[in-house]
Amino acid sequence: MHAVFVILAAAAVSGQPAARVAPDTPAAEHTRAKYLKAKVEGEFKDAALRDVLKEFAHQVDTQLEHPVMWTYADAKAGNLKVTFSCKKKSLEDVLDDLCTKLKLGYFVISDAEHPRDGWVRITMGTERGIGSLGPKAEPKPFKPVAPGSNTNSVIILMSDGRRTTGPDPLDAAKIAADRGVRVFTVGFGTAAGGLIGFEGWSVYVRLDEETLKAVADVTRAEYFYAGTSADLRKVYRNLNSKLVLERKNVEITSLITMGAALLVVLALGLSLWWSSRNLR
Repeated sequence: MHAVFVILAAAAVSGQPAARVAPDTPAAEHTRAKYLKAKVEGEFKDAALRDVLKEFAHQVDTQLEHPVMWTYADAKAGNLKVTFSCKKKSLEDVLDDLCTKLKLGYFVISDAEHPRDGWVRITMGTERGIGSLGPKAEPKPFKPVAPGSNTNSVIILMSDGRRTTGPDPLDAAKIAADRGVRVFTVGFGTAAGGLIGFEGWSVYVRLDEETLKAVADVTRAEYFYAGTSADLRKVYRNLNSKLVLERKNVEITSLITMGAALLVVLALGLSLWWSSRNLR
């Protein structure tokens, strides 16, 4: 459819890590075998742990052309003050010394599906190199709401209605409807089909009003046809009257989004006008 959318687990015993339950991911193994073996040095007085680790990450980057990446289970850990010095010591040993001094823990994230796979996580526990992110949260069951009941969100879909790739438009409409989001559809083009273009680009469109009307109907919205720039101006006025339903104090992001949506409608109108001018 040519469219414009607006809209591991382990335990530590007496400070010693238990055997790994599963092999490391490549990223985690690289962190252990390369980054944590790098030699670092420094002298710090009453410095935040976050700044100390940033310096060590910079030293690893200088040596291996890639920094070790840190993440914190609790933001307070990174702000803890520490006085510490070391000279040509492996980062792994330095981490052990720092965590012992501050009563913290650390482990290497080993989860191929996690965006921070291979990062070193500083914790408020006693881990030493091996640990777990804990069980993955179960997604909350989705409970559909009445179509059109979401008064804070709408989608304006400008399209010829013709499906060329992606999911079925009616399947997508059902997803929106189950969340109460109305999808106002604006059709352009003709049933016979043709090219429209602007500033050197062109695209073939063939209007499928049946699909566009069905999408609007499923979501309890409306369908509009904009064959000319004049039609589009009428659609703009009509949508404006339907979407501005009440005046109240609200967070302005949604209003900015609405303004952007209407600007896109206007842009399409200019495109249609320009195209019709070139075809004369």
